[in-house]
Amino acid sequence: MYAIVAAENAVARVMLKTTLERMGFTVGEVRDELGAASLMAQTTAPDLALLDFQTLRVSFGEVCQALRALRPGVYIVALIPAERSAEILDALHAGADDFMLHSEAIQEVEGRLRVIARNLTHRASMPAPASGDAIGDAGQPALEPRPASAPAGGSSFAEDPFMLMDEAPAYPPKPKATPSGTAAADDLPARP
Repeated sequence: MYAIVAAENAVARVMLKTTLERMGFTVGEVRDELGAASLMAQTTAPDLALLDFQTLRVSFGEVCQALRALRPGVYIVALIPAERSAEILDALHAGADDFMLHSEAIQEVEGRLRVIARNLTHRASMPAPASGDAIGDAGQPALEPRPASAPAGGSSFAEDPFMLMDEAPAYPPKPKATPSGTAAADDLPARP
């Protein structure tokens, strides 16, 4: 399998490259996303791209789109500085398949890369879908997420599924207070 590591920090780049090579990857390393795009145009399209989210000169979404145009099945991992962990969702929404924080210990990074390699190996061993099948890269039905919507009081609303989960009632339900200030016995959840 082939991987590209795009990280400005030379120490991080060498550490990731060495780790991937020990796992059997052929690795191309570059300092930034422009180098990654150039390397991809010259060589075999990668199975895995590790991109340092902090050094990008263009938007992460643009980088993901460009990489996927060259290799639709590339597995993109955003390398995010711990102090910018709020950007994890931005990276995932922009097209990253996974992320790693710069602060993770080398053993954690190696463990996560082993899981990714195992998943890529499994995905590569699956038969290609027949033409016309609505099957995604991982052999799963290709689903397009869309907001949940339902009529509410004659008009419709659209919410994101996580927003709906935030509004779900808590479990166990809070007991109702009686006039004396204590909970009524029939309002308490049953004991297991």
